[in-house]
Amino acid sequence: MAYDHLLETGSNIFYGKNGHSVFLANNGPAVAVSPQPNLESLKKYISMHQGGLANYPTLCGQAGEAGVGKWTPDLLASTCTYFDKSGRKMHGEMIPTGEYKK
Repeated sequence: MAYDHLLETGSNIFYGKNGHSVFLANNGPAVAVSPQPNLESLKKYISMHQGGLANYPTLCGQAGEAGVGKWTPDLLASTCTYFDKSGRKMHGEMIPTGEYKK
């Protein structure tokens, strides 16, 4: 099971078995996405979020500033992959386990 979070619209597309998908609008803030991907900024923003220094709406805005057009968490593989506006992979990582700092 995976989904795409589309930053410019704040929408999600959830993917299920047998090619089924569900589109849900307004699952996060709609943010502007920079045409210039910046991997180092993205990694810094992810680290800040995981360390409890930024909430989800803030992460969405920061990811847009870093040029992320969408991210795709794969819940079965426990990974999250970040893509730029043109669909090129920018970064992939394991989803952390345990509690996030508050």
